[in-house]
Amino acid sequence: MTRLINYPQLRSMNLELSVSEQYPAPASQQHGGGGRPLDITPQNDTNHYTGTLTFIDNSVNPQTGTIFCAARFPIRT
Repeated sequence: MTRLINYPQLRSMNLELSVSEQYPAPASQQHGGGGRPLDITPQNDTNHYTGTLTFIDNSVNPQTGTIFCAARFPIRT
């Protein structure tokens, strides 16, 4: 088998997501410099993952009705 890529050890993963404007409470609350904890559970999965909310856009996308957010999740080894 030939290795196609070689990547350094990853310690965290950045995730970009869009949250419906129907759920503005978590997004509208200010968070400290360390970020706000965020738990996600992928669809059709029983595992949940805890990360840190790192960015919240201050506007709603008028085409989708969503708020853009970014989070960082540690990689479990």
